[in-house]
Amino acid sequence: MNNNVINLFMWGFQQHFRISINVTAESLFKQIDSELRPEAFLIGLLVDKRNDRHPICLEPEDCGYDVKAFTELEVLAKELEKVDEEKRILHSHPIAQANHDKRISNKAYIEAIQKILKREDLYGDTVKYISYPTYIDGFLVFVVLEVQKNALNRHYSLTKDKLDYRYTIYRSFIESVIDVYLKSCSNALKDLDKSISAIDRSPDELIREAGKQFMYTVSQAGSNFDGLHGLYDACNTIASLKYEGEEGLGAMVIAPHNHLNIKLTLQLKEPIRTQDFRKVRKFLELSNEK
Repeated sequence: MNNNVINLFMWGFQQHFRISINVTAESLFKQIDSELRPEAFLIGLLVDKRNDRHPICLEPEDCGYDVKAFTELEVLAKELEKVDEEKRILHSHPIAQANHDKRISNKAYIEAIQKILKREDLYGDTVKYISYPTYIDGFLVFVVLEVQKNALNRHYSLTKDKLDYRYTIYRSFIESVIDVYLKSCSNALKDLDKSISAIDRSPDELIREAGKQFMYTVSQAGSNFDGLHGLYDACNTIASLKYEGEEGLGAMVIAPHNHLNIKLTLQLKEPIRTQDFRKVRKFLELSNEK
């Protein structure tokens, strides 16, 4: 058998793309936990009427799943789309409505793929994450990232992924890194002509973006929406400062006022703004691990 022949063909450089995003995933998640051992593969759903293409394509073909498992993908997605509560939301502008409908449709496809993968690998060792699709040559192409379940479960994670049942938050820093990685894969799929190297951003850059994104989850815990933006940059600046040449020992707790689990032993008459970097740094120096 010729290994260069692609039976489940979507586009000419699909193998190069998949190898490239796997190399990026390995470099990226090794900085967090080498036991996560990420693996990425592609699922393509043919949405144009073409007789010269398979209705479902997998890259690589030996990714551990059979194309037959995805035969009812489109039907399942349509069923999930019908029961989506956001389907009832209507927009006055046609472009806004079209974007809203497209988002609901894409979300239904992702949920359908999740259900199929879970069914096919019910007792498997990996957790699967799926990107939003990108249209390429008649296909909706999804990137699926698998990470080791045991390694992932060793890291602390929140239980809820929504704020007020509406706004998305990230349950852990790793989840934020996964989101940034998958978004980078989707963006790379939109610009396939630039190079064989799919994601042109370094792992360090992706981790910084994920850290900044995750800090919105942290900051919202304070229930002060005026303080949602800028906490990442503030903490970076404060951490870079030295007080009298010494490294700091203190820490900050992000919580709403009068939280039941917070006991105050000293309260300032005038609160210090987080943006007052040097003053915050001095008070961190005055505190310790107790």
